[in-house]
Amino acid sequence: GTSNSFMKKKSAEVVIIGGGIRGLVIAYSLAKAGVDVAVIEKRFVGAGASGLNMGYINVSAKKPAFYTRLSKMSADMYPRFSGELDVDIEYQHNGALEVAQTHEDWEKLTQIVAERNQVGGINMRMVNIDELRQLEPALSPQLLGGCWCPNDGTVHALKLTRALARAATTNGAHIYQHHEIL
Repeated sequence: GTSNSFMKKKSAEVVIIGGGIRGLVIAYSLAKAGVDVAVIEKRFVGAGASGLNMGYINVSAKKPAFYTRLSKMSADMYPRFSGELDVDIEYQHNGALEVAQTHEDWEKLTQIVAERNQVGGINMRMVNIDELRQLEPALSPQLLGGCWCPNDGTVHALKLTRALARAATTNGAHIYQHHEIL
């Protein structure tokens, strides 16, 4: 279970340093698979970026291609987590827009779309101003248009981090908070 006092467990098959989303996803997945896992966190679960960010699930801005691919694989995990975890993590698969105000912006976004679409399943596309305003009516009709990425989304990062910690411990992982690795 989760411990704030001294470490009672002296060994594990896998030791994960860091109680953020990445460490906890790994701990949760390994514990579900029956692996003896321990997480060691110097402060508390979600104390860093995982508990303090805006929860943007970003695929569209990730480059080069290997990073785009990894980001897409990560984004594809959220629907499963949303169904498996014990709380509503406020997952929304709502995509992302980037707008073009100038012809230079349009050309830059067109290049970005072409680069990202080299990775299978990204499906980014350029949209004209009419379609852009259908997706987000509050945008100015003065814009040229922009690009749309259906893979992006949002999640409540702190809720996700805490839910992953609970799910990991429920499945047998041990989380040690306030233990710094030197």
